[in-house]
Amino acid sequence: MPRRLTIIIMTGLLITGCGGGDDAIKDAGSQPNSFPGNKNPANGFSEQSTGDSSNNSGLEQNEIRVTVEVPGSLAPDAERSRRNLRLVQPDSLRVYRTNHTLNDLGSVDVTRRTDDDGFTVLKLPNGQPLAPNIVIEATVNGQTLRGLATDTDRDVKINPFSEFLVRDGLGGYSQSDYQAALDCINNNTDDGILCLNAVAWRTLSDQIHDFEIAIADNATLSSAITQLRERSDLTRYVDDMAQLATLPPGSGETIDGENVNMNAVFFGLELGSTQLIASGSNQAGQWGLLRGAEESISDGARVYPSKTFTNFSGSGILNITGISTDIPYERTTLANFPSGNLDYRAPEFWTVNTHSTSPGGATIEGQSRLRAGRSLFQSITGEGSSQTLGWTRNPFPLDGHLLGGKSNTRGLVASYLSGTKAIELGGHSGDYTRLATQEESFSGIFDISLAQSEDFAVTTLKEEYRVVSLSAQLSEESSPRFRADSYVGNWSRQSGTNTEQTYKQTATGRRISRAIDGTISANDAVPAGRTGIIVSNRTSLVNDSEGGLKEQDTGRLNLDSNSSLGNDLEQPSLAIGAASPDGGVLAFTLDNPGDGTGLLMAVKPPATGKEITGTFQVQGVITGLSQDENRLQQWQNAQLAIVAGGATTLTPSGHDVSQSLADGSLDTPSELAGNSLNLTCNGCDDSSGQLQFTSSDVTLTGYSNAGEDVMVLQYRQTVGNEERLGLLLAYRRQESAR
Repeated sequence: MPRRLTIIIMTGLLITGCGGGDDAIKDAGSQPNSFPGNKNPANGFSEQSTGDSSNNSGLEQNEIRVTVEVPGSLAPDAERSRRNLRLVQPDSLRVYRTNHTLNDLGSVDVTRRTDDDGFTVLKLPNGQPLAPNIVIEATVNGQTLRGLATDTDRDVKINPFSEFLVRDGLGGYSQSDYQAALDCINNNTDDGILCLNAVAWRTLSDQIHDFEIAIADNATLSSAITQLRERSDLTRYVDDMAQLATLPPGSGETIDGENVNMNAVFFGLELGSTQLIASGSNQAGQWGLLRGAEESISDGARVYPSKTFTNFSGSGILNITGISTDIPYERTTLANFPSGNLDYRAPEFWTVNTHSTSPGGATIEGQSRLRAGRSLFQSITGEGSSQTLGWTRNPFPLDGHLLGGKSNTRGLVASYLSGTKAIELGGHSGDYTRLATQEESFSGIFDISLAQSEDFAVTTLKEEYRVVSLSAQLSEESSPRFRADSYVGNWSRQSGTNTEQTYKQTATGRRISRAIDGTISANDAVPAGRTGIIVSNRTSLVNDSEGGLKEQDTGRLNLDSNSSLGNDLEQPSLAIGAASPDGGVLAFTLDNPGDGTGLLMAVKPPATGKEITGTFQVQGVITGLSQDENRLQQWQNAQLAIVAGGATTLTPSGHDVSQSLADGSLDTPSELAGNSLNLTCNGCDDSSGQLQFTSSDVTLTGYSNAGEDVMVLQYRQTVGNEERLGLLLAYRRQESAR
């Protein structure tokens, strides 16, 4: 599927996936599907689809197909499906109404038939519901599993994931939560347009099946549910989406205008385990670095990391902002074997891959908080080679901050966790099947997207910037084998022309590292000596009105040290990045021998003499090194509360992933543990200077932007023999705005 079709398909999905009324059983599934059947669609693999393969062929209006998958202990001889489940036909099937109490509130009249492959097809008289109040219950070998009838693709899967969603998602609602979800579905806005939250449960019921979590071979239904409850990436996704569904009607806003095209600056720090590289061990721990990159395609065209917002409120159906993301990225890895051997793989080994989201919408809460559940398309590398790999990624809750709010959207700032598996594929193009899993990893991602300009001029850039960075470097040939750096400092303009701006950089830094012999160290660090930081336009090749290509400055930037490029399409010496249209926020993906690979953010400082107070939502990525483990933390929905005088409370929240050096094993994401910390803020009384929040073992250092709605902060901590370093983004919540 060509990338450029994503936004068109999104429109179609939104039109066919909406409805209202008591059960909102309207419109969904109104179009027949004539694609050929497939006996086991859950075991296939295709590019530009998500992991949840659909079995919706041959359905008539208002019909849904039921696919039942159980743990191996319930049907050990049944055909294997995806995620180590077994594909079965149920002994019995019931359809009934329920609510958050999960009680049977009465049967639903349906007609049923069996298709040519033996699957049960149900016809709902009024169509497929939007509300989570109709349950399909399957019985297999004396065990019952439930799934919700609301599901985007009309292939309702009943398995441990759907049972978990019924128990902990719908069953986790209070009476008021449940009523709020129904109110959003049943009450249209004055103009008859539904809020996005009306389809939140359809999205959740469908996307929960995109999670690539392999159920244990000997799992019972009960132990499978326990396994899922231990995965914080899954539980937080369900919690966030279920909460999104409870926003009241009319609370969701959309961007002003029709479209906002953005340049994306993308960096991911990845921790995982691999079996791809044989070096005296069947499994190795692995660090990875992901960097947004340009990708050359046919006829000289290029794909640039990008994001597009589209206002669909004019469709007459949903009051939403559609999101389309297409980010080519390069990957660098270092495998750490228990024997002490290392294996470094440069980007050329992995080739350019893509981080591309499936069609979907988002709601804007409180003018500047953008929320959505996002699934990612699968991708394939090595086609035609000795080993073809399929890359499949878990959904994540997008909870970002709109720079400029909905009325003057200059960018989106976000961080999230995304799990990835590399699966060996059998078969051939168009008919791939899943074989063994070769890698599993989790990436703490920074996704900074800044609105494009028609003709960006570097003279728009400011006199002063405050900068904070986080980067990492991998090496198997020299010590250290892994290091992470973070710098905090200033850029002051020294000179400028119409083509480039030169800044003097003053910065201090922190470095944590693991030497070849495994020794951990933490030291203050000084950035590589640079007499000048030069920022210039990085011209893009875009489509012209005649179907060809033209050069245009859209706000993408080159970052060089000491001397600028002769040709701005060449690789700069330090980084590639982007600017917001007003030049108030800059972001760069670092890629150079001095820094390694990482993210640098630069913000225009605020006015002097203003005290910073309020409550900020905190996201970001932290790496940790100890003698026995590597660690990755991704903070999500953490909170930083500042009161007058600088007294501050930091409440951690998010995901914790660790990797054992002894055997290369990976502990999958768990809830980030930690009590609230009391800190003191130095600099909060004069926001033109550096902010520093300190406690006995945690230090946050950084800056706020000119609008004082975003803070960019270096994170430093020592926990026993573990050293931690990271970058946090703090967004002012709407209710705390002054």
